[in-house]
Amino acid sequence: MGAGVATRSHFLALYLLVGVLLLGICAGGYARRRNASRYEAEPELWTRLSLDQALLRWHSVVGLLVVAHTDPYGRLQRSICLALHVVLQLLVAAVLPLLGTGSTGSATTSEAVLSGLLSAVVTFVLSLLVAEPFIRRGAMSRNPLARKLAVSFGLGAIVLVLAVLSALAVIAQRTRLIALHYRTVLVSFSAAQVLSLFVIEPLMAAFAFVVLGKTHQATRIKATAVGVTDNAISGAEGRSSGSEVQSLS
Repeated sequence: MGAGVATRSHFLALYLLVGVLLLGICAGGYARRRNASRYEAEPELWTRLSLDQALLRWHSVVGLLVVAHTDPYGRLQRSICLALHVVLQLLVAAVLPLLGTGSTGSATTSEAVLSGLLSAVVTFVLSLLVAEPFIRRGAMSRNPLARKLAVSFGLGAIVLVLAVLSALAVIAQRTRLIALHYRTVLVSFSAAQVLSLFVIEPLMAAFAFVVLGKTHQATRIKATAVGVTDNAISGAEGRSSGSEVQSLS
């Protein structure tokens, strides 16, 4: 049974990862054109990156150290995304065995590691679909309220995931409805963390750079440029009005 569970976890992770890659390839042409038009329309808001720079700046941990102070997706937003990814990965590692797709309590270390591979891929897909794009888009917004809402959403999601984890632990300890095998969860979670940091994140960053054309990083939000433009227009209008008053007088 353990070998069957491990094999199923292995292939489910492979299918999910291949599915994400195929979806990205299908959307690659549109994404490249869209990204190129954004960079060309507002070149003052973007900085061209090389592949090695993209791998570093888009990494969840290394990006915290090398992020530029002008990047609107700064350390606060990156820290929230990293914390949410970690607690979400722990939740997935705990829930998958309960669904019959992860390793059981009698699982060997190798089976738990394969379950960790599935946990890493599932967490990546969830983060890609729900968490990180919303927080990143909020950070890039020129609306201060949207930026605050994105941060609040990330913090609220972290609290919610921690609450679900606490509830699972309490139910496992006080009832027989579920059984959490902490050693298996810990091994699966650790394997998922290693795979995410050293395999999945660099692979997805390179994929986004090469296939999706994400070759630039924002250096400031559009509100900065708009604010400067508005101030310049207001100043020009003020000077024009002053000249008219002087000429009339």
